[in-house]
Formats: sequence, structure tokens, C-alpha cells
Amino acid sequence: MKKLGTLLLLISNVVSLWAYDFASNGLCYDIIDQEEHIVAVTYQTSDWANNYLGRTDICIPSSVRHNDTSYAVTTIGCCAFAGCRTLKSIVLSCGLEKIRARAFNSCTNLRTVICETLEPPILEYPTFEGVKLKKVKLYVPEGYINGYKNILNHYDIPDREALEEGCISQEEYNELLIDYLGASQWQAFKQVLPIETLPIE
Repeated sequence: MKKLGTLLLLISNVVSLWAYDFASNGLCYDIIDQEEHIVAVTYQTSDWANNYLGRTDICIPSSVRHNDTSYAVTTIGCCAFAGCRTLKSIVLSCGLEKIRARAFNSCTNLRTVICETLEPPILEYPTFEGVKLKKVKLYVPEGYINGYKNILNHYDIPDREALEEGCISQEEYNELLIDYLGASQWQAFKQVLPIETLPIE
């Protein structure tokens, strides 16, 4: 009986380490909407020291096929690349809408982010904890640089007085604060350049 319990514990640990719906071209995915065929990129393992270990350059596709079905890739999931200290560059393809909290935490060698979307994807806070964004070059479509640099123009600063006067609830205030902090991460990139100036290798 004791051996059976140990075996079940080992199986549950393995499931928790590799809990994704499918993998394709070296990336793992969770299906977040089966009817609409939408997926999120997710972590390879929750053993963060080995999550996507050895990967240096990653391209998030706009779509991926699995079992003869094409899925739109709209999200990078929570902790997707957390702890991947070998990651140096990431390409965010068109169609990406959201990057969830801690997606790139502790990616300490990240130096290049290429974002092909015309509008900045929504960033949950914190997305880049442990990453020195001042050292990271952000490449975006030419003509849309100001949209990334001035994104906070589209967000209201959470009003503490409105909360204290009871005009908004604590929950509403917290949501506004998280949205504002998330968006502010785009402005932490000090080197925002047009994609057209990417060095040709």
C-alpha cells in the first residue's frame, strides 16, 4: 500500500511538471477555447531552472496546427518562459493579444523583443520581473513606435481619493492599478526601434 501511495505521488508530480495540452515545434500550448480554436503558449515544466532550458531564440507563431486543426495563438500564459536564463530574443507575431503575469520573469539574458503587432499586447503585472528592460531592444512596426512609448495615455491613473470617498470599490481600484502597472511596463523599454532597422544576419 505504501508503494502504491509513493507511485501515485510520483505520477502527480510528473503531471504538475508537464501539464500542457500539446507541443509543437518546441513550444507547449494550452487550449483556452476549443470552439474558437484559440491557444496560449505555456511553460514546458514548472521546474523553472529547466523551463525551455537551452533555448536562446524563440518565435511565437500567430497560429499552430494540432490534430489537423489550426489554432490562433493569442496569449503567452502565466510563467510561460519564467526562469529561462538562456533566452536572448523573442519574436511576438501578429495576433498576440495578451502576455500574462510572470511570463518572462528571471529571463536575465533577454536582450531583444521583436513585436510584430501594431498595437501593444496587454501586459499583466509583473511580466518581466528580474529583466533589465533598459538593456533590452524593443523592435516594433515602423509608424507605431509612439503607440508603444505613449501607451499610458490610454489608461487612467487609479484615483486613490475616489476609493477613499467610496466612488469606486477596492476591487475596481485594484483592477485599474494592475492594468496601469501592466501597461507601464512597455514604457520601461528605453530602446524602441522600428523592425525595419533589425540587423540582417
